[in-house]
Amino acid sequence: MNLSHMLAAAVLGSFFVFQAPAALAAKTLKVAFLAPPGSKWDQTFKRISDEVSEKTSGEIRIRFIGGGVMGDEPDVVRKMRRGQLQGAALTGMGLGLIEPQVRVLELPMLYDSDADVDRVTAKVEDQLGARLGEKDHVLLGWAEVGPVYVFTNKPIRRLADFKGTRMWMWENDRLAEAIFKELGLQPTPLAITSVLTSLQTGMVDGVYNSPQGLVALQWNSKVRYALDFRLTQSVGALVVTRKAWDGLSPEQQRVLREASRRHCETLVREGREDNRKALEALKRQGVQLTSLPAEDRKRVRQAADRVADELVGSLYPADLLRQVRQSAGR
Repeated sequence: MNLSHMLAAAVLGSFFVFQAPAALAAKTLKVAFLAPPGSKWDQTFKRISDEVSEKTSGEIRIRFIGGGVMGDEPDVVRKMRRGQLQGAALTGMGLGLIEPQVRVLELPMLYDSDADVDRVTAKVEDQLGARLGEKDHVLLGWAEVGPVYVFTNKPIRRLADFKGTRMWMWENDRLAEAIFKELGLQPTPLAITSVLTSLQTGMVDGVYNSPQGLVALQWNSKVRYALDFRLTQSVGALVVTRKAWDGLSPEQQRVLREASRRHCETLVREGREDNRKALEALKRQGVQLTSLPAEDRKRVRQAADRVADELVGSLYPADLLRQVRQSAGR
């Protein structure tokens, strides 16, 4: 080997020696969520990914996988437990599979306004975050899907009209199952990823979602009516597994937590305005709002109160329910 070859080999060797540690230090976190590409959630998570990558000099890469590619939320939770995913953006239903107490935030007929949601969340978010931590998941930021309405293909003007309505229920959702049972309804349990097809085929003709969620999942063209009151609030959060979190340095953890929390707060703020706009857009597209008579709405509230009491001990403790009700002014 001549001198020029030896120098080239030395330079290349030094390049690999000094580059290898950086390559080895890079970590990729796979994080799943249901919302489709281009949605507000998708845009938010891209911003989190870009910021974390920039502020850690590429040492942390977050690969957000949206559109339900990794399955419904029960599938995602299982994959996190197996180590196939390092995190997820979950609704209250998915979070409840990790820590059932989170479902107290989604009790029906609890909220009349966003201000109610904020008071309740502020009261219990720290203890619910700690509970998630005890279940080996680290809370990075609270989010929300928004106010949940009932959308149908037939007008609901009294509770009796539900009898002939094939209502969807999110499969494995204990809270929804309890309220449907209390109201004497027989819903159709399905994975959320099967709802659009089921609406198209007529397997179901009633669903519940936020206005923005309805549009994002393309259910809006398959419904014609909406009840004019907030049934509940769909909460959400961005979490990572404890194992993934512990694999990061303290500085990397700080960057990830701060970016996630800040962008999730923006997502909540902007999402509320988007939900208002989406509801108005649905009305312009022909979705008609219907009302229940006062006595039927009272029956729904009474059923919701009974369900909340019945789930004490199985989903959440009595003290947590008391705190939530007091904060909501109930």
